Amino acid sequence: MIFCQRGFHLFELLVTLAIIAILASAGMSRYTQYTTDSNRLLAEHALVKLGIALEQYQIENNSYAGATLENLHFTDQAAQKHYQFGIKASDTYYSLSAAPFGSQAMDDTCGILTIDVTGKKNAAKKDCWD
Repeated sequence: MIFCQRGFHLFELLVTLAIIAILASAGMSRYTQYTTDSNRLLAEHALVKLGIALEQYQIENNSYAGATLENLHFTDQAAQKHYQFGIKASDTYYSLSAAPFGSQAMDDTCGILTIDVTGKKNAAKKDCWD
C-alpha cells in the first residue's frame, strides 16, 4: 500500500530546527567578530584623524599643550559609540588613546589602542593595528 502523507512529522521538524539553530549560531559568531573588528578599525581611523588635527593645532599654537577633543572639534560619533578617546599633550609631545567600552570591551582582545607624536602605534597584540 502506498500512503500519501501531507505535512511533516514532529521529528523531521525538530531535526530541521536543530540544523537551522546550528547554522545561526555559527553565523552569529562570525557576525560578532566582524562588528568588533570594524569598530576597532573605526577607532584606529579616528586616532589617525585626531593626530592630523593635533598637528594642525601645533602649527597654529606652536605647542600641543592645551589640545582637547572639544577644541580639536572631534566628533567621530561612530567611533565614540564603542571607544573612549583621550589626549595627553605637552609642548612637544602627544599621545592619543582609544579605550574600548561596553560590548566592545568584552569582545576586544586588543585593549587600549594608542598612537603618539612619532607615529608609534601600540595595542595588546601586534596585529591589532591594520
